[in-house]
Amino acid sequence: MLKNMKLLLPAVATLTLLAACNPPKPTEPTEPTDPATVAPAAPVAGQSLDLMKIGETAQTTQATVQAMTDPASADFDADLANILKLMSAAGPAAQSLLQPLDALSNPVLRTLGFSKPGTLSAQALTPATTYDQKLPTGTWTVTMSGGVKTGTQTSLQPTDGYVVDDQVAGLKLTIEWKVSGAQTVWVERKDAYNTHRQELPTNMRVTVTGGSKTLASVALTMKPGACLSITGPEALTVNGWVGRETNPPLSMNLAYGWTDSAVTLKGSGQYLTKTRKATTDFDVTVDATTTGRCTPANMSIVLKGLKATASAVLPGQRLDAAVYASNVKNLEFSNTALSVSNPFAQVSGQLSASLKYNTHSVLTAFGELANGNANPLPGDQVKVQFVQNGQLVSTNLEALVMQNMR
Repeated sequence: MLKNMKLLLPAVATLTLLAACNPPKPTEPTEPTDPATVAPAAPVAGQSLDLMKIGETAQTTQATVQAMTDPASADFDADLANILKLMSAAGPAAQSLLQPLDALSNPVLRTLGFSKPGTLSAQALTPATTYDQKLPTGTWTVTMSGGVKTGTQTSLQPTDGYVVDDQVAGLKLTIEWKVSGAQTVWVERKDAYNTHRQELPTNMRVTVTGGSKTLASVALTMKPGACLSITGPEALTVNGWVGRETNPPLSMNLAYGWTDSAVTLKGSGQYLTKTRKATTDFDVTVDATTTGRCTPANMSIVLKGLKATASAVLPGQRLDAAVYASNVKNLEFSNTALSVSNPFAQVSGQLSASLKYNTHSVLTAFGELANGNANPLPGDQVKVQFVQNGQLVSTNLEALVMQNMR
């Protein structure tokens, strides 16, 4: 044994010295593949969904959705059916108490450039008047009085929330405006005579209960940023479920962000019956530099790249979409950039996009984003393919856009 070890020791020492003098080279990190440079699989006639059959496929989708969302179906989720029944029993008395919440959307939509019937538009009798719309607070109770359901305010508490307690239907709505002590902010809109301000939460939660059971919950957080009244919040998240918290029949998640260097939007949703499931998700990242966000007349968005994916899944059907653009140059959205003649003449970049149905390509686009002719739109070098009338059709993005604009 000792003799053998004496023979091995010189060999081990020699190998150790060699390893020290020639250490293994570290593995070079591989560059991730840019998806915008990868051509998607082309559609195949006889395998891919023909554009002429899209209408027929849409009818099948509609029939599936109607069957899955029919409350009378034996496959409809029992917990979801219960909350729909309670909400139906709440009636006009409880619904009228929710009208202050509807008022929240009006000034918000107006500040973001949308119109909606019933928004604040009263003529001012006194110039330079400020109208403040605070978040509703207190507890309102719906009871039966003389055979008629009526709602009355029964408490000034909570001062940081709003409660509607329908004791007839057995349904309670609780809104917490300042979760974890978060402060509210004001969104402002001005017209020729008045200033309209609406108070908004930055961290809120809505809970619906029936007896001791929680039937639904929605949480919202918002980072207002410096331009809330002009271009909206810097960040927003919404997470909610309906029916039950564990494996809920209906759930959704949404996250949005807008910084000086990127815009992101990501979300998912799920709907369950007793035996079937439908899902959707999307993930969008826009690589773009934003300047002058608080002054819309001077705001500029310079697009540099895009990564966007989305999917929707029903029993027997699946739809997937993907759009990738990279190394985009000379694509700016601003009053100055868009006011010149042919503003997209110098646009360049790489594009790869696809639409798939049941894993097979329906439409694809791939190529260099550039304007190689006199037409005002880039894309004559982006090859577009799809199947129509049983034949594979190849064209380019510019021609397809121009054709649909006629």
